[in-house]
Amino acid sequence: MTNFGFIPPQPGFHDALRQLTRETGTVLIIDETHTLSSGPGGYTREHGLTPDMFVVGMAWHAMRVGARVELILSEQKPRDATQYRRTRDPEIDALLHLHLMNRGVLITPFHNMTLCCPATTAADIDAFDSGFQRFLSDLQG
Repeated sequence: MTNFGFIPPQPGFHDALRQLTRETGTVLIIDETHTLSSGPGGYTREHGLTPDMFVVGMAWHAMRVGARVELILSEQKPRDATQYRRTRDPEIDALLHLHLMNRGVLITPFHNMTLCCPATTAADIDAFDSGFQRFLSDLQG
């Protein structure tokens, strides 16, 4: 779910949602704009979801390094947008971006998100990985 950052749904959420939509006669539409890159059939197939309709807001292909990986520097994974906002540290985020840019790696500025495309190479992923590991090491001193 990407209501604010990439926040995975809690266990049982989709089952309860599907049950509720069936009980009320509501059409369940899943938009895979951000999650189609989970693999063939997107997040819907990967997690065995059964929507009435499946849409893709924008189509693109990605190699799987998760295709979309969002970096959240937090001890615990946020469960909702409020927790996500609380985990964000704008100064740390800015340092991460600067650190990676100085090593030739650019990530999206608004989510600390990486995306992979068909032109992404193993060397690109290695550059990101080594830059991020170095950043974490430098933070810890």
